[in-house]
Amino acid sequence: MSPPTAALTKKDQVDEILRCGRDPVYFMRKYAKIQHPKRGTIPFETYSFQDECVTAFQENRFNIILKSRQLGLSTVTAAYATWFAIFHKDKNVLVIATKLQTAMGFVKKVKVILDNLPKWLMLTKFEPTKQSISFANGSVITAVPTSPDAGRSEALSLLIVDEAAFIRDFEDIWTGLYPTISTGGSAIILSTPHGVGGTYYRIWTEAEAKVNEFNSIRLEWWKHPEHDQAWFDKETKNLPKRKVGQEFLCVGADTKIVTPDGYKRADEIKIDDLVLTHMGRFKPVLNVNSRLVRMDETLYEVSSPGSRKCKFTITGNHKMLSYRFWANNISSYDWLKNNASEQSWIEASVIASKRKTTDRITNVLMPKFDPKPVEMLTTIDVSTLCPSIDVTNDTCRYERQWGNTKRYVSVDFELGKFIGLYLAEGCNHRGGVDLGFHIDELETHAKWCIDFLHKIGCRTTLLSSKIHNSCRLWTFNRHIGALVKLFIQGDRASNGRWAPNKRLDMERVVASGREFIKGLLFGHHLGDGNHKHDKKTCTYSTSSKLIFQLRTLNTMFGLYPRIGHVELKKKNPRHSDMWYLEFQAQGTTYLGLLENGQQYRTGSRTMLLGDNFVGHHQMTDVSHLSMLDGGYEVYDISVADDKSFVAQSAVLHNCDFISSGDTFLQPEDLEYLRETIEPPSEKSGPQLCVWTWRKPQPAHLYVISADVARGDSSDFSAFHIIDRDTCEVAAEYMGKIPPDKFADLLAEYGKLYNTALICPEQNTFGYMTCVRLRDMGYPKLYFKNATGDLFEYKSVDPDAIPGFSTQSNTRVQILSKLEELIRTKVLKTYSQRLYDQMQAFVWVGSRAQAANDAHDDLILSLAIGTWLTNGGTSLSEAAIAMAYAMMKATKIERRDISQMPGDIQSAKPLVNPNIRGYNAQNVYKPVDPSMVKHADISDFSWLLK
Repeated sequence: MSPPTAALTKKDQVDEILRCGRDPVYFMRKYAKIQHPKRGTIPFETYSFQDECVTAFQENRFNIILKSRQLGLSTVTAAYATWFAIFHKDKNVLVIATKLQTAMGFVKKVKVILDNLPKWLMLTKFEPTKQSISFANGSVITAVPTSPDAGRSEALSLLIVDEAAFIRDFEDIWTGLYPTISTGGSAIILSTPHGVGGTYYRIWTEAEAKVNEFNSIRLEWWKHPEHDQAWFDKETKNLPKRKVGQEFLCVGADTKIVTPDGYKRADEIKIDDLVLTHMGRFKPVLNVNSRLVRMDETLYEVSSPGSRKCKFTITGNHKMLSYRFWANNISSYDWLKNNASEQSWIEASVIASKRKTTDRITNVLMPKFDPKPVEMLTTIDVSTLCPSIDVTNDTCRYERQWGNTKRYVSVDFELGKFIGLYLAEGCNHRGGVDLGFHIDELETHAKWCIDFLHKIGCRTTLLSSKIHNSCRLWTFNRHIGALVKLFIQGDRASNGRWAPNKRLDMERVVASGREFIKGLLFGHHLGDGNHKHDKKTCTYSTSSKLIFQLRTLNTMFGLYPRIGHVELKKKNPRHSDMWYLEFQAQGTTYLGLLENGQQYRTGSRTMLLGDNFVGHHQMTDVSHLSMLDGGYEVYDISVADDKSFVAQSAVLHNCDFISSGDTFLQPEDLEYLRETIEPPSEKSGPQLCVWTWRKPQPAHLYVISADVARGDSSDFSAFHIIDRDTCEVAAEYMGKIPPDKFADLLAEYGKLYNTALICPEQNTFGYMTCVRLRDMGYPKLYFKNATGDLFEYKSVDPDAIPGFSTQSNTRVQILSKLEELIRTKVLKTYSQRLYDQMQAFVWVGSRAQAANDAHDDLILSLAIGTWLTNGGTSLSEAAIAMAYAMMKATKIERRDISQMPGDIQSAKPLVNPNIRGYNAQNVYKPVDPSMVKHADISDFSWLLK
């Protein structure tokens, strides 16, 4: 440890200067001081996560940070920029901030550090201004607010962009700035999330996927050691839900995540690994984070009929895909059969607390595996699998082979059955294959394999085995050995030879089609399954990864077997634990199950419902695990596109980028839009940009609303075709087209959809589209002064311009109506493009608009349409019902004048008004009726007073 500064000799000072120049973290911790809002100027005692960021700045040329608020990253980057300028000559550091005040604040932080450095460490003089600091060594630090030409004419050594997600037109700024650092400069881009879309989001997602040169750094709020749950609850108490970060959903380290290779533990998952999602497909992992469970955090251990012996752990706030079923008076089976549309993401703690008498809740367990291979594999040319000679159209041979092998092998049920039998009974042997069978299987499985191999030209040998009551079948044919290796993998040592290491090449298996997969499952069950068909049948394997792969493939055929694990009581290196899949056979064979699907029972049995398997999860509070020595580590896994992953038997939601952004819609409403996404049934129109989900229905009324762009700029023209009867989007368009051509396209689809009512936006470029529609004589156009039935209205003014005028007040109205219809789930829309735009549609002050470099054309188009179909131009059903109720509650009661209280004289003023009341001595004086006199009945002059 260095001696105190005052006692440093010249040599010590030189040593300190050299050490500070090599290590910016040491420089910050030892000599930097910062301005604290309450404690004044204090030493900069950095935290470990801040030190890791500084190290990343040194090791990586490009860094992008997704951070929570109040982590001190702006101060860290200011200290790093100070170190960079002091210890390096002729360095140009540019800081771009969202506004001038922020830029000046950055320079102030640098100046505080410089003013408090020891004189011997201040190697160069500096001259500060409000927005820059120039050093005598040629370095300069400049901080500027956002502008299109910021830093364009300078060669930058270090670029720092603060809150990049909030910078409008950041795409143009980044395009102009990148050449300034292309000669060797570095960049640090940091921001809190602000919706999905825009340049910052693109750079971040590409960095996560390792597509660009950026090093991605994710900093959640709990990274700060002083931020506990109490701090988080206090900070977010008064914030709307959409502003509160939700990036803290975690699973236990030993949780088994379903992948194409069977499963991987959560602590083994890496970026780019493929995992199974709730959509029944494999998607890549974008990010993996780990942390220790906090002391005040709830942990749940989860199990289900699908994997009671394969439990996993999640934090209480982790969301699971669940059907909302809390009723106790009917069976879950009956309820789900009739109400299966109510599915949503629910936090584990909510699931556990909703049930008073049990800790079980009906949930979606796992999706049906629904692979869609790019190209189907129908035949295999075995001559390409190993060096071959004498290759003809029908046969091939390798050197020193006896006889010929059939060159082309069909990828069908029979090949799948052979691969399945090999999975159960075989191993690679001298380039060929070796299978072992029980003596009772000589006339069944062994004979079938011999016949199959002979059919493709393979010589075989069948001999009794040293193992009691068994026999061995082998072939030394290298073609068949290589063919098997196409589908079956293993570790490097065994190359799939030993049973505990076997697993499938899922990509090739999926590309081989359903019949091949059915044969593979059937063949494996023949070899490693039991065959009691009265109630249950099981398939066994010593390869746990293979068992998970086989269960995933079984779901293609409507089967969701229970997975089990049998541990050996006495450990033997020659034997492994056994895994199994258990099916409810109910009197049928396993092949019958594959062909007809599993027969599910009511009650607690797992059942197939639509595209999901449903069953009961059991949840147990295991929060005591977090008290173990060293803490309990949990992992957060972020998956592309589907934003979910299957953990053993549960579908879990991963961290979502949008959840910290100030999005127009609440997170649950965005989730509703995402869940309703469907691929269009047809793509047509210019550049196939018209997506159709529903064909026109007879007698239905349709509205076509449109947002019009110039046709050659960055914005798009868009239209929606909305069924007024069902409030359903039947079709939409988003593309670049001239306004006059856009009018022709609107008219074309308007006629197709029962002469729909067309309402384009009337502003700017929309004016040309509206005039074109009017002049071509389209029969149903929306006019602002329309009264009565919009579909029958004809404007009396031939010069009137149709269309909807979007002004500040009308914009608020149509967006409010759109939000209401989405929130109440009245509107039905299926568009991925709309969902993408909604993710990037955020609040900027009091105005909802597209985030930086994002688009909102589809949103505004749909907002106009929903306003017409269920908005202010006519009364909605709810409004009519409310008005009827108010009118019904209103009564008018008529009375004759004789029924009114008093008489006409009592309405006249008194002549002697002081006849009653308190006298001067404050004593009440009773009224003498004989003294009461009213004015003349014919005198109405009092009315004029």
